[in-house]
Amino acid sequence: VEDIRTDPRWARYRDLAEAEGLRACSSRPIVSGKGELLGTIAMYFRQPRLPSARDRELIELAADLAAIAIERRRADAALQAAAERLRATFSQAAVGIAIGELDGRFVEMNDKFVALLGYSEEALRKLDIFDVTHRDDVAQTRECVDKLLRGEIPEYTLEKRYVQHDGTTVWSRSTVTLLKDRQGRASQFILAVEDITNRKQAEASLRQRETELRALADAMPQLVWMADENGDVFWFNRGWYDYTGTTAEQMQHAAAWTRVLDPAVLPAVLARWQQSLATGEPFEMEFPLRGADGLYRTFLTRAKSVRDESGRVVRWFGTNTDVDQVKRVQQALRDESNVLELLNSTGSALARQRDLRSLLQTVTDAATGISGARCGAFIYH
Repeated sequence: VEDIRTDPRWARYRDLAEAEGLRACSSRPIVSGKGELLGTIAMYFRQPRLPSARDRELIELAADLAAIAIERRRADAALQAAAERLRATFSQAAVGIAIGELDGRFVEMNDKFVALLGYSEEALRKLDIFDVTHRDDVAQTRECVDKLLRGEIPEYTLEKRYVQHDGTTVWSRSTVTLLKDRQGRASQFILAVEDITNRKQAEASLRQRETELRALADAMPQLVWMADENGDVFWFNRGWYDYTGTTAEQMQHAAAWTRVLDPAVLPAVLARWQQSLATGEPFEMEFPLRGADGLYRTFLTRAKSVRDESGRVVRWFGTNTDVDQVKRVQQALRDESNVLELLNSTGSALARQRDLRSLLQTVTDAATGISGARCGAFIYH
């Protein structure tokens, strides 16, 4: 603006400019390297005039310097904010985090890491990652660290044990990666540690219960087995192998158990089993199983589903109970009952009849019925 007093663009601010003795001005926008408008810079004169070439050079230089200063300040503020966020994340993380030198020595750690290992910060800064690792896990940890430093892997994750200050063992899921400088060279390592002690204890307890369950199943007189949610049998007790004469290797296939079923009943058994798998309802059926001697014996087979907290079937637990002897006794009792009934009716008939031919016919019919023969005859001369 050559003359503020006469330029209509200064109408609202003319009085303010004249009070300061300003009569002319030259301004330039301040633009970032990305083309973003950051502000405006102006040069004022006390006499009406246009800016000289030198004035324009100075104002352009001032605008460029202002843009650099503003962008740097913004970058510094963003960097500081990011650093504060990182510090807050580091301090308040739900897992233990530590930063260490490449030789494994700890230099910085958050409160969670300090609490997890039970040492003071001062004590931890005098130790390295191997000092607090359980002796049985040191070799594996060192192998992973060496691979990381050689650049063979970008990071590693281990389920490993640490030893607290009081000697208590803590199970963890530990992830280690490298911090690099601007040249891409490894400068420090960062370690994130999640306490999984409770999970490990629960897994050990579950394994113990499964061991006890299998020992109990082996001691049972029944044949015992377990299947997954799809009905594929993956475990048999010792009784199964003893009776069928099979081996664990032979029973590795999920449907191998069908080989010891009587082929005549196999379709019906599979149909019933598929129905239970589809509905989750208990399975119960009697059918023959072939023993190690090649003979079939009748077993009462029952299976019940095991469900998780949501009600989903996760496993099946089944038993085969030998009822062959019971079946034989029941059949013998039925046969004996039939004989007694036949003898009783024959005795009554003999008592009523006087004709010799009729008596002989009654005795012959009775003998035929008792013996199970298809026909009988009484021959006399």
